[in-house]
Amino acid sequence: MNTFAHVRQRGFSIVELMVAMTLSLVLLAGVLSVLYSSRLTYMENERVARIQENARGAMEFLLRDLRTSGYRGCSQGIVVSDFRNALANPTSLLNDYRIPVLGFERTGAGAWSPDPIAAGVNATALDPDSDVIVIRSYRPGSTPGRVQVDMASGTDTLTVEKVAGWTWGANTRFVVSDCDLISVFMGTGIADAGATATIARGVSGTTNSTSDIGRFNSGALVAPVVTAQYFIQDTDPVAGPANYRPSLFRSLNGAAPEELVEGVELLQARYGVDDAGEVTTIDRYVTADAVPDWNRVVAVNLGMLIRSPEETGVEIDRATYDVLGTVVGPFNDRRQRTLLTTTITLRNRTK
Repeated sequence: MNTFAHVRQRGFSIVELMVAMTLSLVLLAGVLSVLYSSRLTYMENERVARIQENARGAMEFLLRDLRTSGYRGCSQGIVVSDFRNALANPTSLLNDYRIPVLGFERTGAGAWSPDPIAAGVNATALDPDSDVIVIRSYRPGSTPGRVQVDMASGTDTLTVEKVAGWTWGANTRFVVSDCDLISVFMGTGIADAGATATIARGVSGTTNSTSDIGRFNSGALVAPVVTAQYFIQDTDPVAGPANYRPSLFRSLNGAAPEELVEGVELLQARYGVDDAGEVTTIDRYVTADAVPDWNRVVAVNLGMLIRSPEETGVEIDRATYDVLGTVVGPFNDRRQRTLLTTTITLRNRTK
């Protein structure tokens, strides 16, 4: 009995331990391989999702402003002679609301037609291949109000109803229209009177050239408008070309540019022109330097190249990309890229 019990209590042999360890290592390697593969798949899906999200976001910003560009209330179909601009420097980049959309074409390294910086675009490190688009539109997120008291003259007090989401403040540009007349001016002060407010129209070299906006009766629409400058530039120009990180930037009414979407590597635009001036059909799409009359532009063809924020994997991007006639690449890096194009009709410019 003692001999039998001794045999039953023996441990594993070295061979058995090695076999068990080998099997464990094989199983562990399989589990680690699955985990690693799952991690790679997750990271790849995350990168693709970020590219798609950035692409949708960049397009949405431009689409929203382009669709509301040239907002003139109920008066978008009236002739140019019925348009009155009381702003100081009415033909400047920020104040020329006769023209809903204005473009600047990048024609080569350091070459523009026309020059956006000379025109007043508030940028510092513009992308060497991208265009610049300036959009004058209804202010997103705001609600139009209506004139509450008939004006006896063009210099009379402008009393406007306060609407839900009221965010108007001093030095806001407004358009007021009553289907017979359009007038653009800067509100230099807002006097809150509960359900209504009065909008002051001070005169200076940076606000208005006159307080006379024309006579409007109750019911005329009043809405804030904004000039938005869209461009691509380096987020850190001091770091140099080796660390070039392009993003979509926007400047509202000449304020400091704000970064909207990272990874937007290229922005190109073509403008649909109605040569007959009927604002009903598009005869051709041209670059900004070939637009004969910006008041005949009724659509914009946009192209964007979006890249992943970081380099990943081992595959080198040796592809070339044709973005509305501008060919770029190969980039010879390990970033993923996607190309987007769309066409937007300027709703306030068509009949």
